[in-house]
Amino acid sequence: MPYHHIEKAIHHSLKAIPRNEEVCTLCEEYTEMAIDYMSENKTQTEIIDLLHVSCSQLLTFK
Repeated sequence: MPYHHIEKAIHHSLKAIPRNEEVCTLCEEYTEMAIDYMSENKTQTEIIDLLHVSCSQLLTFK
């Protein structure tokens, strides 16, 4: 499935899901970044590396 179809499906799904206050704002922002990178044809490894580096800077990352 092409990334732009996945991106549209995820955006549609996210709009339908009520906000969960237990999910941090940064997690939401990083999810959006991952979706953007998928639309730029970044590889899964590049996306995971970016998220790991970003999330590892948080105190709650395990």
